[in-house]
Amino acid sequence: GTLSLDPERGIVTADGRRIDLPPKEFALLRVLMERRNRVLTRDELLNLAWGWDFDGSDRVVDSHIKKLRRALGTHADCIKTVVKRGYKLEVDGNESKT
Repeated sequence: GTLSLDPERGIVTADGRRIDLPPKEFALLRVLMERRNRVLTRDELLNLAWGWDFDGSDRVVDSHIKKLRRALGTHADCIKTVVKRGYKLEVDGNESKT
C-alpha cells in the first residue's frame, strides 16, 4: 500500500484513507518520511520535530512513536526501532511519498 503526507495541507493518507494526526505526530512522521530509510536518534528527532529549544526528556519521542504507530494501523510496521540508536521509516522503492 501507499502512505503519503501533504505538508502544505497537513494531510496524511494511507491506501487512500485519510489519517488525522495531532501536530507532533504529523511533524514526527514528516521528519521520518523526509529521511526515509535513515536511522534518526531521539535527539535528532527532537531537534527536527520539536525544535532545538525543547526542554524535556528524549523519551517523549518513544511515546509519540507509539501513538503514531497506533494511528497508522497497517502501516505501523514501516516505523522500525533500531535498538540503542533510534528510529527509521523503512520503505522499499517508491512506496512512501511526501
